[in-house]
Amino acid sequence: MPILSLFIAQAGAFAPEPLADPLAGITPDWQLCELADEPAKTCRMMSTFVRVAGGQFEATDRLSINGLPGLVIEIKSKAYVKNGALCGIARLKDLEGARIVRHVDGATARQEAAAIQSLRFLYPVEGKEVCSAFYPDGVNFRLTATANGKPLQVDDMVFRWVHKDDGYTVAGWQGAITTPLGTSR
Repeated sequence: MPILSLFIAQAGAFAPEPLADPLAGITPDWQLCELADEPAKTCRMMSTFVRVAGGQFEATDRLSINGLPGLVIEIKSKAYVKNGALCGIARLKDLEGARIVRHVDGATARQEAAAIQSLRFLYPVEGKEVCSAFYPDGVNFRLTATANGKPLQVDDMVFRWVHKDDGYTVAGWQGAITTPLGTSR
């Protein structure tokens, strides 16, 4: 859900003006990559945006989860561009639709469900409009986030757009043996 990608960054040094439309020209072939590791071709989180009716986007976030090394989940939500920022409404119910797309060998269904529920800490802004402005910083972007127009104080994160053909994937946590969903556990 873009809400996770919107929970980003009070940046240090970046361009003085944010992009006017952070999703201009973006197709589903492009993914927003958090903390790109170029040599490993991995991201901590990847988000795609597909235009739907009413000027909105269906956002799909795939992210690594702490607690169970190698666990990667997928969460879908709605996003839109407003006043030059990428926005969405923070909704805990988006977690109900979350699904595991990579798991740790030997992880139980209960452990996986608990890992998804651990994301609830990200929702102190339940029901609020969360928006992020994209500030260019070389090939990357730094984002500033607000909830109902008030700044969110979160860790500084760096994002970049990567193309699906570039071979980037969501990284599992170090040392985990992971298996893509649909293969034997």
